[in-house]
Amino acid sequence: MKHLLILFIFFSITLLFSCDGSDPEPIDPTLAQLEVYVFGTLSNEPRDGIRVSLHATEDDAKDGDDELYGRQFTDSEGFADFINVQPGKIYWVRAKPLITRNVKATQFLVAGRNSFEIGVP
Repeated sequence: MKHLLILFIFFSITLLFSCDGSDPEPIDPTLAQLEVYVFGTLSNEPRDGIRVSLHATEDDAKDGDDELYGRQFTDSEGFADFINVQPGKIYWVRAKPLITRNVKATQFLVAGRNSFEIGVP
């Protein structure tokens, strides 16, 4: 009985450390991934915790309407990642807090990894 208890505890601990509670969305190689880097315009340092969203039009981005692909928040290194984005399009990136210069258009996205930078005050 004691051996079964030890075995149960061992498997429980193994299971606990092998699961992080979330399954990342698989990356489709025919779609685009957009890595947005947000930095401070005065400090030139990465900005953490900035809400970033993608929009189809400049007006939607300025108004904060019709977010495409959900919203992301920048990590401690200033990056927000959007995966499985439709390539062959230009998107408008909005970094909040909103000031007109915090809305900027991307280049045409291609399948695979794309990078983009936007500055915020």
